[in-house]
Amino acid sequence: MTRWLLVGLLVAACAPATAQQIQKWTDANGRVHYGERPPPGQQTEAVQRGTFSSAGPDAPAGTAGSAKSTSVSDPEREFQERHRARLERDAATERAQANARAAEARAREAEVRRQAELDRRAAEQGAARRQMERFSKRY
Repeated sequence: MTRWLLVGLLVAACAPATAQQIQKWTDANGRVHYGERPPPGQQTEAVQRGTFSSAGPDAPAGTAGSAKSTSVSDPEREFQERHRARLERDAATERAQANARAAEARAREAEVRRQAELDRRAAEQGAARRQMERFSKRY
C-alpha cells in the first residue's frame, strides 16, 4: 500500500516536468498556427496553456478586463466561435430551405385550388348547356 502511494506521488511530481510549452507562429500565408513543435526556421511566440485574457494577447498590461481569464485556451475559444458560427449558418440555411419548401407547397395548393375552380366552372357550364339543349328540344 505504501509502495503504491510512493509511486503515485512520484508520477504526480514528474508530470509537470514533461509538459511542453505551446508555441504560436504565422506561416507564409499569414495563418496563425499553434503547436508544440513549430517548423524549423519559424519565429515563434510562447503561449501560456489554459488561460487567455479577455482584452486579447496584444493588449497592454492594465487594460480593462485584462485580469479576467478563463480556463479555455485561445485555439479552443476560436474553435468554439467557428463551431457556433457554423451552427448558426446551418440553422439559417435550414430555415431558408424550410421556408422555400413551404412556399412551394403553398404554390402547389393554390394551383390545385385554381384547377378545382376551373373544373367546377366547366362542370357548371356543361350542366347549363345540357339543360338548355333539353329545354330547346321541348319547345
